[in-house]
Order: sequence, then C-alpha cells, then structure tokens
Amino acid sequence: MKCPGTTYVVVGSGSIGRRHMTNLRTLFPEAIVGCVSASGRPLSADECGAHRVIPDIESAVTARPRFAVIASPAPFHLKQALPFLKAGIPTLIEKPLCSSLTELKEYSALLVQYQHLIEIGYNLRYLPCAVQFKSLLDQQHIGPLHHVRIEVGQYLPDWRPGIDYRAQVSAQRHLGGGALLELSHELDYLLWIFGSFTEVSAISQNSGTLGINVEDSVDAMLYRADGPVVSLHLDLLQRTPTRYCTVTGEKGKLHCEFLANRLIFTDASGKSHDVHVHDDYQPNSMYLDEIKRFDKRASSQLPPKVSLEQAINIMMLIEAIRLSSEQKRVIRVEDCRC
Repeated sequence: MKCPGTTYVVVGSGSIGRRHMTNLRTLFPEAIVGCVSASGRPLSADECGAHRVIPDIESAVTARPRFAVIASPAPFHLKQALPFLKAGIPTLIEKPLCSSLTELKEYSALLVQYQHLIEIGYNLRYLPCAVQFKSLLDQQHIGPLHHVRIEVGQYLPDWRPGIDYRAQVSAQRHLGGGALLELSHELDYLLWIFGSFTEVSAISQNSGTLGINVEDSVDAMLYRADGPVVSLHLDLLQRTPTRYCTVTGEKGKLHCEFLANRLIFTDASGKSHDVHVHDDYQPNSMYLDEIKRFDKRASSQLPPKVSLEQAINIMMLIEAIRLSSEQKRVIRVEDCRC
C-alpha cells in the first residue's frame, strides 16, 4: 500500500488503459490514479475509471507520478513516453514499443539514454504455464529441439462485444492495428523462450472478409543455424479463440495452451499427461503481477522484465516479416537493425 497522495498516471482510456487504472486502484487504494487522454478528446473520470482526469502530458509530468503507463495506440507510444522519461519517471509502455522501425530510428538514441526507466508490457511472461514452459525447455526436458509451432487467432468482431470492431485500434492501419502488431505477444515469448533467429520468410494477407485496411493473417517461418525451425501463424479470423505453442524435441513434445493455462507433455511412446493445469486462473492476474513488479522497479529493486533491447528486437522481427511479405523473399533480421 502506498502513502496517501502517491500518484500514478495512465495515458490512454481504451480497454487496456481502463484495465490498468482499475488494477492500480485495486492494488494501491490510498493512491491517486490520473488519466490523460491519448488523443486529446475530453474525458470524465467516471468514463475512464480514474480518480481524476489530467488535461495533458505536461501536467501529468508536473504531478510527479510514481510511474506512468503509456496505453495509447502504438504510433503515439514513444512521443508520449519521452516527457516522462526525460523527467526521470519510470514508464511502462504497452506493447508493442512503437508501430514501425522508421519511428523507432527517430527515437532510438533518446530511448537508449533512458532505458533504465523503461519496461514494455508483454504480460504473457507472467502466465504460470508460460513460465513453466520456458523452465522445462531450459532444462532440456524434451531434449534437443527440432520444430516449434506457434499459433494465435481470434475473430476480431468478438474481441470487444458491443463495440464496432472497425472503429477499434486493431482494425486501423494509422493507429497501429493489424495482426502483426496486435498479436506481437507471440513474437515476444518466441524470443524470450527460444532466443533470436537470423532469417524470416513470411506472407501477410488481408482476406477482405472483415472490411478493414490491415492484415488479418500472418504466416512466417523463422530460421537460425543452431536452432529449431519455427512456424508462426497469427490471425484475426478464427471463430474459436486459439493460442498455443507446440515444441517437438528428441524425447517428445511439449504443448502449451495459453488460454487454458495448461501444459501437456507427450513422450516418445505417444503417452500424454498434464505437466501444469490451472483451470480457474484469472487472466487479469497477469496484469496485476505486471503492475506489482513494475512498482518495485520504480524503487530500483528489480531489472526490467521486458527490456528496451528486447522490445527493439521484436520490432526488428516485425519489420523482417513485413519486408519478407512485401518483397516475397527471405529477409535477414540483422538487416533490419535501426
């Protein structure tokens, strides 16, 4: 519990911004939670779930919050984070770091200067089955790895029932929408668990069925000389939500069902059993754990869970996937370094 008068600031009043504000109020009931509109439109405290609305980022910086959360659309992330960083205020930037490598190049020198204050909001790293999944693979539970299959998909109109999906950030290119940026959690845990990859071959498509101007599916193959081949699929089309990673190794398979928080091992004989299952796990627990840990980071007690360097590597991989699809050729990820 924080002392009365401690302030936290969230920039953005969309679904993820409101979630963070609710969680901050739950975790720190004595604190003041302020909200800044990401677009500049008028807000009410009741509408966004904050104690008070702060008129602009300059005023939010002046309030000297314990930390800030940037929960605006991706193209605004870096511009809105920098005033807090320059003032020495720890800043949690929601995923992805930004919307393009071009944008990242413009800000990269400044970001490196303030990287000790930065955390990136890839919250799947807090999911218990994902943590155990990584631990077992680090221990070579299934021996040397041969192949990794990653898939995530959910029908975009079902993401936020009651809201026109075509008006949401996820459906609009100029706001950083599309399967590649919106579903970049998969790229984060790919690099977190399996390390970096050198080459990418990919196809991004817009099926036209949703009436949006961004890609609604992405398929990619990732390679490196000393590692497993990875096949990756992201989409905004599947009517039944899917999120899993299956790893084939010399001694069997590990299958991680992220939505069910379940981990299944299949041995060489074909016999399967649960390694981890937690049916009653609440997804919001990941966000609560993320905020609690970042609050400790604000006191310099911990290193970043997702560092600036890791977030930049994700943006390089996103750019490699984009270029491979556009140019219809294999792209070296290193060539996308900013």
